[in-house]
Amino acid sequence: MARLNANKLAAISARAVDVSEKQAATSLRSVEVADKNAQAAADNVEVARTNAAAAARNVEIAATNSANLGIHAVARLRQEWINDLRELIADVHSLLGNYQDPPPGVKESAADRKAREAQQRLANTKVAKIKLLLNPTEVPSRNLLDAIRTLEKPGTLKQRMRRSKWLIIWGDIVLKEEWDRVRAELTGAARPILARRSFFAAALRGTRSR
Repeated sequence: MARLNANKLAAISARAVDVSEKQAATSLRSVEVADKNAQAAADNVEVARTNAAAAARNVEIAATNSANLGIHAVARLRQEWINDLRELIADVHSLLGNYQDPPPGVKESAADRKAREAQQRLANTKVAKIKLLLNPTEVPSRNLLDAIRTLEKPGTLKQRMRRSKWLIIWGDIVLKEEWDRVRAELTGAARPILARRSFFAAALRGTRSR
């Protein structure tokens, strides 16, 4: 009887050990699963961080592209302004620089008077357009307008031709000023202030010598 009981106890102990081993194996698998889940969560966090960084870069790129589009749009408008003003200055130079008042005591024919008045009206229109394009608070623009007013004064052809050079000088300064603005906006380069001042000073010295 005692041997039978001992055998039963041994069998029970063996089964208990087997159950314990199975439970330990199950626990180990649970730990492995938990480790894998933790790693997957860490990977998801890293992916989310990478996606957030990529989204931030995309926003920055979009903002830069938008700013560049705006800069190029303004530069294009400035270039159109330059082209319009250059053409108007050339027209006024042609109309007023080559204009000659009728000699004193000489009676004009009806055809000559009509042609002269038409030329004057066209010149007035061109001058008005130039005034609308310019900013009279800027020194180069004021000097360009002064050059136009001087050219509009009565005078001989020789006098007008001599005066017309100042229209070209100040027109060139104004156009270069605007081109410097366009280049600065497109490249971020500083505008050559010292060079402009030297240019203005030279032109002013020439103006005083007229």
